Amino acid sequence: MRDYTQQLTVEQFGALIPTGSRMVGSQRGPYLGYTPTGAPLPVRFDPTQAPREDRASAVLLIGTLGSGKTVAAQTIEYAAERRGSLVVDFDPKPDHGLHLLPELDGRVQVLELSGDPAQQGKLDPLAIGLEDLREELACSYLLELLPGNTSAWENAVSLAVKDTVSEGSRSLSRVVELLLASERGTAREAGEALEVIRDFGLARLGFGNGQSTDLQAERPITTIRMPGLSLPEPSAARDTYTRAERVSVATLSLVAAYALQLISRDRSRHKIVGLDEIWFLLASPQGRQIINRLVRLGRAFNATLLLGTHRIGDLGDLSDLIGVVFVFGQDSEDAAKAALRFIGLEPTRELVGRVREFRAGRCLMRDLHGRVGEVQIDLVYPHLLQALQTTPEQTGRSEA
Repeated sequence: MRDYTQQLTVEQFGALIPTGSRMVGSQRGPYLGYTPTGAPLPVRFDPTQAPREDRASAVLLIGTLGSGKTVAAQTIEYAAERRGSLVVDFDPKPDHGLHLLPELDGRVQVLELSGDPAQQGKLDPLAIGLEDLREELACSYLLELLPGNTSAWENAVSLAVKDTVSEGSRSLSRVVELLLASERGTAREAGEALEVIRDFGLARLGFGNGQSTDLQAERPITTIRMPGLSLPEPSAARDTYTRAERVSVATLSLVAAYALQLISRDRSRHKIVGLDEIWFLLASPQGRQIINRLVRLGRAFNATLLLGTHRIGDLGDLSDLIGVVFVFGQDSEDAAKAALRFIGLEPTRELVGRVREFRAGRCLMRDLHGRVGEVQIDLVYPHLLQALQTTPEQTGRSEA
């Protein structure tokens, strides 16, 4: 009989082995889901692994609305708290539900930040920023608030912040006072613009009086909510932002700075910082700077960052600092191709089609070893899904 050669794809070859499976995830750690193709095997994810092994500790969750990335992030946070980690969960929409779980009763602190005068200065960057960062953070925040700021305003604000820090003050209100008292016209103009803005909604959070902010994490899980946010469309240019949108985007960076302060305190205990929809933060220079600092210092601070977004292009130079990646459903062919390339897969027609169809917690996972596998996030217990889901109509399902 004549010999012959038959070409097989990797998938076809794997299908010849009914019990074959591609390993993905951590060797040990909390159960996160299972491999839905072939013989189902449990997938574990240990968020403490990267900091312990001195590897990139940021975790990226990419997916369109309703794909399951937010539920997956909360599931990781929940499991981490059960094992002793401290959790800081930023809930911008707000729609997170860790505080609804009976097993976490008394262990979740919900901080609702608003423009109420009683919360004046709770996020003053000169009060909450790390020592080596607060001066630059204050400058960036003030300039982000100013409409169409000029180089003259930038110089005036920078000098006023520097003088405030030299005095030993920890109040942005003092910066405004120095600007208004300046002999230079441009400085007074900047001061007058900031004086109007600082009493506008969420901007009150950033202008303290130099006293303690009294904003402390007192429980294992701290959920930060800002129901008054008015966020622009992802594609909107900064010069089209309304005043409320400028204030909202600038304030988000202060939340990230507060999270950075929290994780820097006790390096002996593992921390998780969950930042959902980070494109809001990456839209501004100061937000990108804070995220960059969080990602780079995560290992040193024994912390794991969970970064949720629906646009892979938001990351820029942060891409090389990401350890684990979860690719959930994508809403366009271009987005699916970009996500597949990001995790090292060739965006074939079949793969692109599958990723675009992913919903309810189905995703591709790239672990710390660079292995990629398909995973179904599985919460096991219905009450977990009921509390953590962000789409109420899915109540009663056991998969996210």
